[in-house]
Amino acid sequence: MKHFPVTRWLLHFIFITVFLYTLAYPQLCASQAPDIRGSKNKLAIGLDSSIVSLDPTDYRDRNTQVALKNMFDSLTTRDKDLKVVPQLAESWKILDDTTWEFKLRQGVKFHNGDDFTSKDVKFTLDRVTQEGALDGKTSPRKGLLASLSDVTVVDDYTVRIQTTTPWAILPLMLTLQEIVPMKYMKEVGSVGFQTKPVGTGPFQFVGKEGQDQLILERFENYYGGSPNNPPVLRAPLKYLIFRHIPENIVRIGMLQRGELDIITSISPETVGIIKMTPELVVKTSPATRSYFADINMTRPPFDDPRIRLALNYAVDMEAVVNHVLEGQGKVLPTILLQNAFAYNSSLRPYAYKTNEAKKLLSDVGYPQGFTITLHCQDADQPFANAIALFLTKVGVNCAIHVVQPGSSLNIMATRSKWHLFVTSWGNSTLDPVGILVPKFKSGGRGNYSGYSNKRVDQLLSLAEDTLDSKKRESHYKEVQEIIYKDVPMIFGYAAEEIYALGQWVKNFTPSSSGMMSMRDVSVEKGD
Repeated sequence: MKHFPVTRWLLHFIFITVFLYTLAYPQLCASQAPDIRGSKNKLAIGLDSSIVSLDPTDYRDRNTQVALKNMFDSLTTRDKDLKVVPQLAESWKILDDTTWEFKLRQGVKFHNGDDFTSKDVKFTLDRVTQEGALDGKTSPRKGLLASLSDVTVVDDYTVRIQTTTPWAILPLMLTLQEIVPMKYMKEVGSVGFQTKPVGTGPFQFVGKEGQDQLILERFENYYGGSPNNPPVLRAPLKYLIFRHIPENIVRIGMLQRGELDIITSISPETVGIIKMTPELVVKTSPATRSYFADINMTRPPFDDPRIRLALNYAVDMEAVVNHVLEGQGKVLPTILLQNAFAYNSSLRPYAYKTNEAKKLLSDVGYPQGFTITLHCQDADQPFANAIALFLTKVGVNCAIHVVQPGSSLNIMATRSKWHLFVTSWGNSTLDPVGILVPKFKSGGRGNYSGYSNKRVDQLLSLAEDTLDSKKRESHYKEVQEIIYKDVPMIFGYAAEEIYALGQWVKNFTPSSSGMMSMRDVSVEKGD
């Protein structure tokens, strides 16, 4: 397959589609425009999925975290170079292999005026890690802090965190958990907090319209954030709005008209039409998500590694990246991102070898190939179609079944119904623990393929249970070598994150972590 760039006729088609859509449904766009007292000092971000929760202890969703990170701060954060630095914490030290002590920043206020103290830290972390702590429900974020065993308040601004084993990445994982106020949460309860959340971040809650619009206002008494990131005592923006606009073409049209200022999750094929509008800018950031196809190893003939290797040889992943992503991605030898800690650069992606793929299929007893069922969600269908096209060339015919988000399909519980599952996995920490453990450890929560290797399990445990970064790196690199040979999936690619924004948006730089800190961003709109 050759790489064919987006042609002029396709760009015109997309442009006309956007225009006609907005003519046909003007009420859709108008009804979602925020009415904030005519303020020009506001910025609206268009997201492709809704914000599912306003409680930082009760969600597991990327777009939700993007919004919450502007309302709530964490003990630690990351600087522009992705180094872990203090935020609500002032410093930390290791007392022994499993005990960490954090000194907290004084003078920090929650949006309701309450003081931030160590009691809020303990309350938040207990709420995440303890079974049934969310009104009888266990936090969906528990797995992120699974190694925490106890949190102790030493004084108002000192807290000690105990882990079950030596856990070198505790400060890194704490960047993912925003802190909530104990006193206020107990007063209003979980339901009341969802109605009016309170944090310590640069913006505070104003209102929410269903799951389609979240309005935030500048918090005038913000403490300034991490000193390692140039602090601001007062965000330039008066209002920050997050809007759920699922259709890509609608988001683009609203950006062109200035109803949105930034849009996320841009598909590569629409970059050309965005660039045709002089007032718009396209920005990218390194990938934080890997795309691949899980191979169901619990179903013959995929329990044979030769079959799995044949599938990898059969797919020209370079062509997929060029065609599906317009070249805006990198082929991966496993699923760990190239900018992640402990990435094994000695491995090379499997080459495109149709003859070798056919030979392997024949050796296993399938000279004429076979038919399989390939599952995917709607957003991954272009990738699934490309995989199916290449597999057909070696005799493996694919029946594609599109599963809608939020469906009742349990991937692991329904292994009898699928052979390949085309999907992706985000890893904003860029640490192997966030992707290699859930995907390849026996019984891992994301181990859809049913993969199990005792040596991999051992290495993953060793890497998690040491404070020595060099040992962690060595263990994770060996894990990648084993996975590479076992081929439990069709290894895919990492796609760049693509954003579009108006030239009137100032000081916005996409983060390599996938988050969107808006505390220093401003707008300069004409009359």
